[in-house]
Amino acid sequence: AAMKAKRKEAPTGQMALVFTDVHNAPFLWHNVPVHMRQARKSHNLFLRKLIEECNGYEVKTEGDCFMIAFQQVTDAARWCVDAQLGLQHLDWPKELVEGMEADCGQSYDSDGALMRNGLRVKMGIHFGEIQRDND
Repeated sequence: AAMKAKRKEAPTGQMALVFTDVHNAPFLWHNVPVHMRQARKSHNLFLRKLIEECNGYEVKTEGDCFMIAFQQVTDAARWCVDAQLGLQHLDWPKELVEGMEADCGQSYDSDGALMRNGLRVKMGIHFGEIQRDND
């Protein structure tokens, strides 16, 4: 079992919630399941390390999706930016990057800077008063 980020008290009151989702995950799991298991492990370890660094609280995961709470919206935004920049530099399985170019391949901008590499992870930030339900 993967180790979760160190548990601390959940934020209360107004907070930012971040939701993540791996782009086209069902297709990738169907076509390259062995490499997706390896990729998900790297993805999860990296995101969990950042959760702690950015003062986040891992609320839950579902498959390859995360729900993370932040007391400060600036921490949530910093986490998303750092996550996007860091994800493109992870050591993704070669078969995933080269075999699934449309979903995981590398792309570069007009100056040759790396713009995309590996899993594409969608992220959304929601901010407001949260009603907590401990189910």
